[in-house]
Amino acid sequence: MPIEAQSPEQAAASSIGPAFLAEARQTLAGSLTKIVHCLEQLPEADLSWRQHESHNSLQNIMLHLCGNVRQWLVHGVGGESDVRHRLSEFSDRQPLAKAELLARLQETLAQADRARWPASRRNVSSKRDAFKVLTRRCWRPSSTR
Repeated sequence: MPIEAQSPEQAAASSIGPAFLAEARQTLAGSLTKIVHCLEQLPEADLSWRQHESHNSLQNIMLHLCGNVRQWLVHGVGGESDVRHRLSEFSDRQPLAKAELLARLQETLAQADRARWPASRRNVSSKRDAFKVLTRRCWRPSSTR
């Protein structure tokens, strides 16, 4: 149907989904650029440094970020298996090379970008609908996270 023949509601619904998807992808790409820039400024030893044993290192935060993206976008939005091991994101004390951390993050974001984003296939006609799409599979009891 030509856009001129659509009702205002139909036109809005057909443009919000792709716009939402484009914005999400742009945000992820921009975030990766900033993270890479910051990590490039740090020596390797700083990635696993922690002021106190109970604090998180940058490495743990990077592993946690990968876990979040996988759980919320790759699994929650894309429908892939949930393979997150949240406790190990924080308990891992084995130093990883900066290149390895960046490779993990880049692969995780690439998986998120390849995810079957429902917003690109459905009529997402409002911010509320977009939020529902993002959270449709992500809510489960905290004991399973």
